[in-house]
Amino acid sequence: MIAHDEFSAQELCLHYLLASPNVDESILSSALSKLNHEEMISLIRYLGKWLKKYERFPHAVTVLGLKACDWVPKLDDVVRYVGLMLDQNFSSLVLLPDFQEELKSMEGLAVIESQ
Repeated sequence: MIAHDEFSAQELCLHYLLASPNVDESILSSALSKLNHEEMISLIRYLGKWLKKYERFPHAVTVLGLKACDWVPKLDDVVRYVGLMLDQNFSSLVLLPDFQEELKSMEGLAVIESQ
Protein backbone atom coordinates (compact mmCIF):
# COMPACT_ATOMS: atom_id res chain seq x y z
CA MET A 1 0.00 0.00 0.00
CA ILE A 2 2.88 2.37 0.73
CA ALA A 3 4.16 2.04 -2.83
CA HIS A 4 0.65 2.59 -4.17
CA ASP A 5 -0.10 5.79 -2.31
CA GLU A 6 3.43 7.20 -2.85
CA PHE A 7 4.02 7.95 0.84
CA SER A 8 7.20 6.63 2.44
CA ALA A 9 7.24 4.56 5.60
CA GLN A 10 8.68 7.58 7.43
CA GLU A 11 5.74 9.72 6.33
CA LEU A 12 3.07 7.37 7.67
CA CYS A 13 3.33 8.67 11.24
CA LEU A 14 2.60 12.17 9.93
CA HIS A 15 -0.82 10.94 8.74
CA TYR A 16 -1.84 10.46 12.37
CA LEU A 17 -0.45 13.81 13.47
CA LEU A 18 -2.28 15.74 10.75
CA ALA A 19 -5.55 13.87 11.31
CA SER A 20 -5.52 14.10 15.10
CA PRO A 21 -8.08 16.47 16.63
CA ASN A 22 -5.87 16.81 19.72
CA VAL A 23 -2.98 18.76 18.21
CA ASP A 24 -2.14 21.98 20.04
CA GLU A 25 -1.40 24.53 17.31
CA SER A 26 0.85 26.68 19.50
CA ILE A 27 3.10 23.72 20.32
CA LEU A 28 3.04 22.60 16.70
CA SER A 29 3.93 26.11 15.52
CA SER A 30 6.88 26.14 17.88
CA ALA A 31 8.02 22.74 16.60
CA LEU A 32 7.67 23.85 12.97
CA SER A 33 9.84 26.90 13.62
CA LYS A 34 12.65 24.60 14.80
CA LEU A 35 12.85 22.55 11.57
CA ASN A 36 16.01 22.77 9.50
CA HIS A 37 15.89 23.46 5.75
CA GLU A 38 15.87 19.80 4.74
CA GLU A 39 13.07 18.99 7.18
CA MET A 40 11.01 21.97 6.01
CA ILE A 41 11.29 20.90 2.37
CA SER A 42 10.40 17.30 3.29
CA LEU A 43 7.29 18.46 5.15
CA ILE A 44 6.26 20.75 2.28
CA ARG A 45 6.67 17.82 -0.15
CA TYR A 46 4.59 15.61 2.14
CA LEU A 47 1.81 18.20 2.33
CA GLY A 48 2.02 18.64 -1.44
CA LYS A 49 1.46 14.91 -1.91
CA TRP A 50 -1.78 15.22 0.07
CA LEU A 51 -2.93 18.19 -1.98
CA LYS A 52 -2.29 16.20 -5.16
CA LYS A 53 -4.23 13.24 -3.73
CA TYR A 54 -7.19 15.45 -2.93
CA GLU A 55 -7.04 16.99 -6.39
CA ARG A 56 -7.38 13.52 -7.92
CA PHE A 57 -9.84 12.11 -5.34
CA PRO A 58 -11.59 15.06 -3.64
CA HIS A 59 -14.29 13.01 -1.89
CA ALA A 60 -12.44 9.75 -1.24
CA VAL A 61 -12.33 10.02 2.57
CA THR A 62 -15.93 11.14 3.05
CA VAL A 63 -17.40 8.68 0.55
CA LEU A 64 -15.67 5.60 1.92
CA GLY A 65 -16.82 6.07 5.51
CA LEU A 66 -14.26 3.60 6.83
CA LYS A 67 -12.99 3.77 10.42
CA ALA A 68 -9.42 3.86 9.04
CA CYS A 69 -10.35 7.08 7.25
CA ASP A 70 -10.48 8.81 10.64
CA TRP A 71 -6.67 8.69 10.58
CA VAL A 72 -6.35 10.19 7.12
CA PRO A 73 -5.82 13.95 7.11
CA LYS A 74 -8.72 15.86 5.62
CA LEU A 75 -8.14 18.56 3.04
CA ASP A 76 -8.87 21.26 5.62
CA ASP A 77 -6.17 19.80 7.87
CA VAL A 78 -3.61 19.73 5.08
CA VAL A 79 -4.33 23.32 4.05
CA ARG A 80 -4.13 24.43 7.69
CA TYR A 81 -0.72 22.79 8.08
CA VAL A 82 0.56 24.36 4.86
CA GLY A 83 -0.53 27.72 6.29
CA LEU A 84 1.19 27.04 9.63
CA MET A 85 4.35 25.97 7.84
CA LEU A 86 4.38 29.13 5.74
CA ASP A 87 3.59 31.36 8.73
CA GLN A 88 6.43 29.95 10.79
CA ASN A 89 9.12 29.57 8.12
CA PHE A 90 8.33 31.83 5.18
CA SER A 91 11.41 34.04 5.47
CA SER A 92 13.66 30.94 5.47
CA LEU A 93 11.68 29.06 2.83
CA VAL A 94 11.68 31.77 0.16
CA LEU A 95 15.47 31.57 0.01
CA LEU A 96 15.41 27.87 -0.90
CA PRO A 97 15.19 26.96 -4.61
CA ASP A 98 13.60 23.61 -3.68
CA PHE A 99 10.78 25.42 -1.90
CA GLN A 100 10.04 27.57 -4.92
CA GLU A 101 9.77 24.42 -7.08
CA GLU A 102 7.49 22.73 -4.54
CA LEU A 103 5.30 25.80 -4.25
CA LYS A 104 4.92 25.94 -8.04
CA SER A 105 3.94 22.25 -8.10
CA MET A 106 1.25 22.92 -5.46
CA GLU A 107 -0.08 26.05 -7.15
CA GLY A 108 -3.83 25.82 -7.59
CA LEU A 109 -4.14 22.46 -5.80
CA ALA A 110 -5.79 23.83 -2.68
CA VAL A 111 -8.73 25.12 -4.68
CA ILE A 112 -10.97 22.07 -4.75
CA GLU A 113 -14.71 22.23 -5.01
CA SER A 114 -16.32 21.24 -1.72
CA GLN A 115 -19.88 20.00 -1.54
